[in-house]
Amino acid sequence: MREGYTFIEWDEDFTHVTSDVITTAVYEANPYTLTIDYLDENGEAISAPYTATVHTDEAYSVESPVIPGYTPDIEVVSGVMGPCDESFKVTYTRSGLIGDVDVDGDVDFDDVTLLSYYLLDYSSAVITEQGMINADANLDCLVDVLDLAAICNIAMSR
Repeated sequence: MREGYTFIEWDEDFTHVTSDVITTAVYEANPYTLTIDYLDENGEAISAPYTATVHTDEAYSVESPVIPGYTPDIEVVSGVMGPCDESFKVTYTRSGLIGDVDVDGDVDFDDVTLLSYYLLDYSSAVITEQGMINADANLDCLVDVLDLAAICNIAMSR
């Protein structure tokens, strides 16, 4: 018996054996489930999990998804499947400076002004993708007046 494999057959016919025979057992690799969970710093799902069927001794390599504003602790999950289901957790940490709406490296009243203009729908208020990520100061996946208040508090505390 071979761990992680299922016996299929012998490679020789034994119906009319009249002399010594050398034969080999034929096995098939068993399928197992590979699961990768993508989590934020609080252990909450930040992306749909990855699942795949991988056979014993089969190599796998799965790139972690790109999530704007976050950096994964494992960029590529790779290995060789063992004789059982395998699971991994990739944890994403927020990148960028919370509250830095203009992405200049600090949180000040320029950030408060820019976000105010944006929320008031002034056409001159242009915020980059990273700026929008940084503007979500309360991490609720929305940019609104609650974030504006939080950024104002951050700017005043500096």
